[in-house]
Amino acid sequence: MASPGLLELATAEQANAKRILYAWIPCCHALTAGFTLAALFAPLGVAYPLALGILTLQVVASSLRSNAAAKHRRAEEARRRALLMDALGEDAERLDVANIRLAFSKRACRDAKALDRTGYWSDTAPRGPQRLLGMLQESAFWSHALYDAAATAATRVLIAVVSTLFVVALIGLAAFSGSTALAVARVIVIALSALIALDVLGQALAWRTAARQAEAVDRRLEVIDGTTIEPMLAIVADYAIATASAPAIPDRLYESKSGELDELWREHRSQPPRTA
Repeated sequence: MASPGLLELATAEQANAKRILYAWIPCCHALTAGFTLAALFAPLGVAYPLALGILTLQVVASSLRSNAAAKHRRAEEARRRALLMDALGEDAERLDVANIRLAFSKRACRDAKALDRTGYWSDTAPRGPQRLLGMLQESAFWSHALYDAAATAATRVLIAVVSTLFVVALIGLAAFSGSTALAVARVIVIALSALIALDVLGQALAWRTAARQAEAVDRRLEVIDGTTIEPMLAIVADYAIATASAPAIPDRLYESKSGELDELWREHRSQPPRTA
């Protein structure tokens, strides 16, 4: 059986990153929320162990996020290389491509065998600078829209999390009648739980920044002549930074926006290009 392509490997590895980001880490946050509620109404002998449990969950969530980020960066590196190979022809740096393949997890290599990403990009131009330009524009257009939508959704979640923490803190402190040590334990619990809000805030900011960077890339591509490769390679580098630095887009968001974005992209491509 032939080895899966870079694009299939990138898709499988990014699915692993999303599983960590949107399944495992939320489980840590849910347990943190449960421990917080319990600690706010627990006696002193239980409050401090619960606070320690919350701290442990936050450390685990941070470690999981780092692991997911590494998988996401690996997937985006492979996706950009697949784009260049598709647009310009087979890459001559075979050792470099082999090194990219070796970096993928065993699970990604296994799952990629069942994937087929043929037709991932809609551009039908022959291989060369014009095909690279069209594929880059399509990627930047979709990325800008999806990152912007993800940032908006994360902002709503952030408001909900902060509001919930505020209400829980008020209830817990209002119902307090105990020693100073217990009060300290409850304050520690609330402070540690606030890390959930910081986590969501970090995601929102990363997506918002990536949306602006993708939009800037899209605008630069619209005024480029598309006859030479060198200027586009510089843009590829900038685009790679934007996509690698932001968390992966949740599947639910992608599926809800894909139909609308596909239609908008066709309309976008039918318009004459802007001039500098």
